[in-house]
Amino acid sequence: MESTTLLIMRHAKSDWNCSHREDFERVLSDRGRKDAPRMGQWIVDNGYTPDRVICSPAQRAKETLAGVTQTLRLSEKELFWRSDIYNAALEQLLSIVASDILPDKTNLMIGHNPGVSELILFLGGNRVPNKAGSNLMPTAAITVLQLLNPQKPVEYGGWKIINYVKPRLLD
Repeated sequence: MESTTLLIMRHAKSDWNCSHREDFERVLSDRGRKDAPRMGQWIVDNGYTPDRVICSPAQRAKETLAGVTQTLRLSEKELFWRSDIYNAALEQLLSIVASDILPDKTNLMIGHNPGVSELILFLGGNRVPNKAGSNLMPTAAITVLQLLNPQKPVEYGGWKIINYVKPRLLD
């Protein structure tokens, strides 16, 4: 029997010096453009190639996905843009998990803080990966969770944190 896996990723580092743009349109910084493909390679190297990607349509999330997928080779049918990930509160992200996560498959969600951190803490039952330090989800970080009870995908503590990485850990 396969298991349901969820990779939750925060978008890569964005450029705060583009003051002429709205927040939604912020692009990646040089570091963000460097980190995203490295994180995609980590996904491949660790056997987490997703069957489905659910991504915020904010420009920095789109660019993160483009960098990550340089090594993943995903088709468009596996990609779902969800505008409600942008600035989403925990309840909205839980709704997305309940409706869009493929059971018995590997799923990748790319979003924004503080929502992604809150989602990880809720699903993981307030457990924090020991490599996280004081900032659970810095830019481009990925937390990998495995569903414990397929009947309850949005239950508090219903997922086990099985891996965690941030760009700094790859240096």
